[in-house]
Amino acid sequence: MERVRSKKKTPGCVFLSHNSKDKPAARELGLFLVAEGVNVWFDEWKIPPGRSIAANVSDALANSSHFLLIWSCHAKRSRWVRKEIFSALSDDIENGQPTVIPVCLDKTPLPALLRDVKYLRYDGGTEQDRFRIVSAVLDRHPSEEFTRAIVKKYRELVDGGPRGIKACPECGYRGLKWKDSNPSCPECKWR
Repeated sequence: MERVRSKKKTPGCVFLSHNSKDKPAARELGLFLVAEGVNVWFDEWKIPPGRSIAANVSDALANSSHFLLIWSCHAKRSRWVRKEIFSALSDDIENGQPTVIPVCLDKTPLPALLRDVKYLRYDGGTEQDRFRIVSAVLDRHPSEEFTRAIVKKYRELVDGGPRGIKACPECGYRGLKWKDSNPSCPECKWR
């Protein structure tokens, strides 16, 4: 029985296409969007154990309004990524969605069919990366909630309040050394 795809796309659903070697960057980009309330389809968040990967990917692609292609030398060699690109481009030609946004991690040239599409450069998870990704998907600037959440989490993990520092404020290492009530980090040499 042939499956019929719905032409209606879920507004704000962003599909993250990536090679597994680029998963840390994909995870970070997904977090930038989730912090803004965007529904993000990221395989490690959405595919339960024991479920069909192909069926889940197919359903997600059919219901995405945005297709973020995390592009790199690894993605270029990936058959999965190539199939996801073809599916997204086919849906874009047929239905006008999803919006395809390439995010380049390195200098690997984009596939020929995407060379005329404006891409974003990923610089390792900087605040500028967050600004560009959120602006491209939501067509507005990021909110301050993400920054507030980061500061709150930083204080929770690093600043122990009156009892002292719980982790190195430079690298996050929790095995600080204490001498005369002054902490130092054996990992990054912070003092």
